[in-house]
Formats: sequence, structure tokens, C-alpha cells
Amino acid sequence: MDYSGCTNHGQLVSETQQRITQLQQAIANIQTVRKHLKRNAAEVKSDINGSISRQLENLRNREVWLLSQVEIVEQAKEEVLRGQQDRLCQLLGGLKTHLEYSTDDPSTSAAKPEGLKRRLSTSLDRLDSLDLRPQESPHLTFNADVHGLRDAILKFGQVDGKPSGYLGKVFASPDTPSSCLPPSWEEYGDDEH
Repeated sequence: MDYSGCTNHGQLVSETQQRITQLQQAIANIQTVRKHLKRNAAEVKSDINGSISRQLENLRNREVWLLSQVEIVEQAKEEVLRGQQDRLCQLLGGLKTHLEYSTDDPSTSAAKPEGLKRRLSTSLDRLDSLDLRPQESPHLTFNADVHGLRDAILKFGQVDGKPSGYLGKVFASPDTPSSCLPPSWEEYGDDEH
């Protein structure tokens, strides 16, 4: 509306007062929105902080669990290796004893050559049947999908400035497929719908 041609002073004053009232109301509305925005931003920051803290706690729990798995695997391998080492040490001790017994006192070894020969043969046969390689390997690794975790972290969460459920307009265009019913159910086949 063009007010430059308006000759009625009272009408201009009234229109000006209405516009002042509108501007004051708009400023008050904006101030209210700013207050709500500040409060909502604080709530969202708190939500983000809480969510990230929970995920960090989950990561820490996973770390503790993985570390305990390392200890369990290490202990199991250690038991197998310790048992194998103990058996080999016993065999070594037996062989050394038999060897010392046969070389220390020639009169004793000459008196019982068959018994000593049988014990040495038995010990050597046991040694031949044993696998002297370690029954367990020192191999212990940690496999992690570092890139997958990094991607999940980088894609975790989203901040949106639109109200929840905001569609941008009240009604969708007729060409937009329904988000609630399958298209075949939306086809009515008559002109009324």
C-alpha cells in the first residue's frame, strides 16, 4: 500500500501505531524464539554429551573385555607350553641320570648292563616319539576394523534445525508416494477419491 498519497493525518497515525504494534510483537516473538533456541541448544548439547559419553563407556567396556580375552588366551597357551616344557625337562633329567649312572661307576654299570641299556633305550624311544616343537605358537594378534569404527564415529548423530516431523508444508503433492500405505492400497479406481 502506498501511503504517500494519503491525506488523512489520523489514518496515517493509526496505521503507524498498528505497524509499531506489529513490529513490537514481531520483536517480542523473535526474542521468545531466541530464548527457546538457547534453551534447546543447551538441551541438544547435553544430549550429545550424554550420548557420546555412553558410547565412550561402551568402547571402554569393550577394551576391558578384549584385554581380558588376551589374558585368557595367553594363560591357555602358557599352560600348554608349561606342561610340554615340564615333560621335556623330566625326560632330559631322566636321560642325564641314566647317562651319569652309566659313566660314573663302571663296576655298577658292568654289573647291570642289560637294565641300563633297557632304560636308555626306553628313554630314547620316548624321545623319538615326542614332537619337540612347541605345541603352541607365540602368535597373538588383535584385529580391528579401524576404518569401519572411524566411519561409524564420523557418521554418528546428526544435528537438525527443523522440528521433528517437519515436512516443509502441510500437504504433500499428489505425485508424492504415500509414506503410510502401499501404492496398491492407495489406488481407489473411482473418480470420487
